[in-house]
Amino acid sequence: MLYSDLTLPDDIREFLVDDINHLPIEPFKVIVENDPGFAPGFRPDPKNLATFRKKLVDRLLHPTRPMEPGEIWAIRSCSFNMKVIGVFSTRILLKGFYPMAEFFGGARLVAGMLVDRRKEVVDAARKIVKEGAALPPAPSDPEAARAAFRQAFKPFFDTVSAALLEPAAAKPTPRPAPSDDGLKREIEKQTKKAERAKLELNKAKDANAALKMELAAARKEAADAKAEKASAEAAVRGAAESAREAKRALERTEPRVAAAEAAKAEAEKRAREAGKRATKAEEDLRAALARAEAAEARVAALEAEKAKAPADKDELGRMLAEALPVRIDEFGPAEILSRTYGREYRRDDPVMFLIDGHNILNLNYPELSKERMNNLPHNEVRYQFVGKMKQLALGFPNSLTRVFFDGNDARQKVVSRNLMIEYSGNPNRVEEHRADLAILNHVAFLAYRNDVDLADVFVVSSDQELCSNARAFGVHTIGHSLFADLLAACR
Repeated sequence: MLYSDLTLPDDIREFLVDDINHLPIEPFKVIVENDPGFAPGFRPDPKNLATFRKKLVDRLLHPTRPMEPGEIWAIRSCSFNMKVIGVFSTRILLKGFYPMAEFFGGARLVAGMLVDRRKEVVDAARKIVKEGAALPPAPSDPEAARAAFRQAFKPFFDTVSAALLEPAAAKPTPRPAPSDDGLKREIEKQTKKAERAKLELNKAKDANAALKMELAAARKEAADAKAEKASAEAAVRGAAESAREAKRALERTEPRVAAAEAAKAEAEKRAREAGKRATKAEEDLRAALARAEAAEARVAALEAEKAKAPADKDELGRMLAEALPVRIDEFGPAEILSRTYGREYRRDDPVMFLIDGHNILNLNYPELSKERMNNLPHNEVRYQFVGKMKQLALGFPNSLTRVFFDGNDARQKVVSRNLMIEYSGNPNRVEEHRADLAILNHVAFLAYRNDVDLADVFVVSSDQELCSNARAFGVHTIGHSLFADLLAACR
C-alpha cells in the first residue's frame, strides 16, 4: 500500500486513520497471526484494542515505512472508503475519477483506492498522489452532493433521456420465433443467471448482517468508551481536589518541617562530635591496656629468668626497657607500612586501599565495628564505617579508597575525592561473598594496567582465601588489627 517513495497528503492520511479507528477486534487478530513483529508480547484481546490501534496509526503516520500485508488486510476488511469504491468498475475509477471525486470528495476516493485489491486502481491512486494536484473537496451537504453527481454524469443522463423520449420511427420487423431448442437453451441460460443473482443476493445479505453486527459492536464500544471517559474525568476531578488539599497541608507543615530538620541537623552534628570523642577515648584506653598487659607479661618472663639465673641490676633494667611495646601513635601511617612490608612508603605516595566492608564489620573489632556491636540499624552501621574510612585521606592525601559491599544492584557512589563505595551486584545469583569477587576482579584489572604499581595496592580483609588470591597478583593484604592501627595513625 505505502512505499518509501510515496508521501501522503494530510487529508488522505486522515481518512485512512479514521478507518483504522473504527476497526473491530477481528482484523487485529489477523495482524497478530500474520505479522509477529507488529505487537510482540500482546494478545489479540479486546482490552488491547486501543494499543493495537495506536500501533497501526503510528505505522501509518511513519513517513517512509511500508505497511505489512496483515495491516492492509485490516483496513480493507472494514474500511468505509474501501467499500465505497469497491462497487465501481476499474474503468469508471480510472476514466471517471475527477467526476466521481466531485461527488465523494477526492481525498476519500484516493484513500479507498490505495487499499483496493486491484493493482490498476492502486497504481492510479499512487499516480494521483505523486502528481500532487489539488483534490476536489467533499460536498458540504446532501444537496451539493446530488448537484455534483448530476453535473458529473450529465452527458450520460442526456443520452439516456433522448433515447427514451425519441418516438419510434417505424415499427420494427418482428424477429422469427426461436425454435424449441433455442428457447430451451435460453430458458436454461436465464435460469442459471437467476441462480447466480440469488447467490449474489444471499452474499449481500450475509455481508449486510455482518455489517450490522459490527455496527452494534462499535456502538457498544463507543458507549463503553464514553462511560470510561466519564469515570476518568471524575477521577481527575477527585485527584485535583486531593492535590489542592495536599498542597494546603504542605504549606501548613513546611515551617515546622524546616525547624525540625534544623534541630535534627544540629543534634546529628553534636552526636557525631560526641561519638568521635568517645571513640578516641576508647582507643586510647585499649592501647594503654594492651601496652600494660604486654609489659606485665614481659616483666613476668624476666622475673622467671632472673629466678633461674640472677643478673645484675643494670642488665635487668635494660631488658625491662626493651620489653615495653612500641607505641603505634609514635609512628606515622607511612612508617607503619614501611616497617610492615619492608619497603619505603611516603605520605604522598598514591597508595590504594580495597576494603572488604562486611568482612571487617562482622569481626566485632571495637575500633571498626562498634556501631554494629551496639545493635544499630545496618544502614547506620555502614554509614558510620564509611565515615571512618575518610581518615585514610588524612594520612595519605593522594590515596584512593574503595569500600566494597555485597548488593543485588551493581552501582558506585562517590563519597569524596579519595573515597568511593561500590556495591558488587549479583548477576549470577550467588548467595554470598559477592564483594570478594568484585575485589578480585578489580585487582585483576589493576594487574593489567601499566601505570599502577601493585606494591601500592592493599586489600583490607581477614578472609584468608580472598587474601591468598589477591597476593597471587602481587598486591599486599592488611588484616583488621593492623588496619585499626593504621587508621589510628592517620588522625
